[in-house]
Amino acid sequence: MNELALEYFFFNLPIYKPVQVTENWDDFIFLLNLGRGHNQQDIEGYNPFRKTESTFGGWSNIKESIEYFTKYGGTDRIGIKCKRYGDVLDFFIHYNADKHILMKVGQFPSVADFHIQELKKYQKVLNKEKLKEFSKGIGLAANGVGIGSFVYLRRIFEHLIWDSFDQHKNDINKDEKEFVTLRMEDKIESLLPGLWHTGRNLSITN
Repeated sequence: MNELALEYFFFNLPIYKPVQVTENWDDFIFLLNLGRGHNQQDIEGYNPFRKTESTFGGWSNIKESIEYFTKYGGTDRIGIKCKRYGDVLDFFIHYNADKHILMKVGQFPSVADFHIQELKKYQKVLNKEKLKEFSKGIGLAANGVGIGSFVYLRRIFEHLIWDSFDQHKNDINKDEKEFVTLRMEDKIESLLPGLWHTGRNLSITN
């Protein structure tokens, strides 16, 4: 994965995650030029201010030369501007010239803000409590706390498994005492016939 691909860098890369700048040097230079208004390329992403997908372009007034920044490193600012509404998203990067390591050290809005709209997809299958946990998981992942995010996502997954068990326990011929002792992959496998039965009925009625 190219972590300096524009859409990924701006909308998905967690802050403080180090990116080694070696073979992707040209992408690094393109990014710096974008922050100085020298490059214009459409960037597709989510505008959290307007709650809609939109197209962005480079926007900034940085005066410091790229040559100085790449030689000595430091902190830089890159802005991208929504072409539809004019909203500006700000990103702050730090480059260690000795180690050739780049990272985002701040941004507004946050990575979580770009992905919070994904919660809408799951409103029909998750209750309010689980939606809050999902939101926390997204926030932790956005800040590079993968382990903490995994804890919340595992809770949600287990909730869905048990919810499915309650709906299909008559189809799988297992009581709760037996089901709770199964490994997770065995729980999923045992539920497949019940899920298939539901899916088959849905396909017939639809």
